[in-house]
Amino acid sequence: MNNSYIINQNENSAEILLYGFIGNWKNTDSNRFISDLKKLETTNKKINVRINSGGGDVFDGITIYNALKNSKAEINTYIDGVAASMASVIALAGSKIYMSRYAQLMIHRVSGSANGDSDKLRETAKLMDDLSNSLLDIYATKQELTRRQFKTHGCKEAKIHGLMQQKQ
Repeated sequence: MNNSYIINQNENSAEILLYGFIGNWKNTDSNRFISDLKKLETTNKKINVRINSGGGDVFDGITIYNALKNSKAEINTYIDGVAASMASVIALAGSKIYMSRYAQLMIHRVSGSANGDSDKLRETAKLMDDLSNSLLDIYATKQELTRRQFKTHGCKEAKIHGLMQQKQ
């Protein structure tokens, strides 16, 4: 188990720090994170995930989101500093989401780059649009809104519509 994730563990709960960027090329890769999560699930009924991340790789982030969402343990998320980009999606995996009054949540459309001919560029643009729509569905579903309603309300209204359960 990677000790950089777990900072506190007792008989019924554990705490994971998700601090840093998400992706195999950065601080938190999904394989290692999920392996550690599965080990924690065997001995902990409750897992708190504390987030301070500028985001990162969409595919690693979706994998982490799904693992947390489908966990046997009760998952609560805490936004300590920033949950930007992909980290904002991971924050939504919590049964309850807590956010410091001084913290920031940043949502944006998927960004990326591509090299190649015009067909390759169109293929990448379509993939980015599809991923953006998938992430919009996650945000909207958490708030019991349609994708269109979420796009209309946007992030500024997220707290009003129940995205954050409580400020710290």
